[in-house]
Amino acid sequence: MKRIVCTRPDGGISIVVPAISVDDPPSFTEAEALQRARANVPSDAVSTRDVEASALPSSRVFRDAWVLSGASIVVDMPRARTIHRERIRQRAAVLIARADADWISAEQNHDNAAKAAALARKLALVAAPNDPAIAAATTPEQLAAVDPVP
Repeated sequence: MKRIVCTRPDGGISIVVPAISVDDPPSFTEAEALQRARANVPSDAVSTRDVEASALPSSRVFRDAWVLSGASIVVDMPRARTIHRERIRQRAAVLIARADADWISAEQNHDNAAKAAALARKLALVAAPNDPAIAAATTPEQLAAVDPVP
């Protein structure tokens, strides 16, 4: 069944999925379902287009980076990189706090080796979102595989 793809003001897309319910008459068609679904198109949609369900990417990892390109939906790689970096920052934040706690404990115990290890771990985590492999990734699959958080 077709989907209605709506381009939002921010350049991203929203997808409206038409539905045929058990309460609809047996003669209810896909075209009628599409027409009914158009009532659910966001009012701020810049444009809309009907696309086949097969045009949707199979992976939703970078769903917030999907954009309409002709009759296909593709991943906007610059936007996907931004999303991936933010996810890395969020994961790293917890580990940075743990490294800080380890450093404080090592300071209290006068353990210079443990302090150095905690500091090195923290610096690696802070640098993780700037991993060059993120910029080098040319496909969503390559980008998703980049995991610089130790």
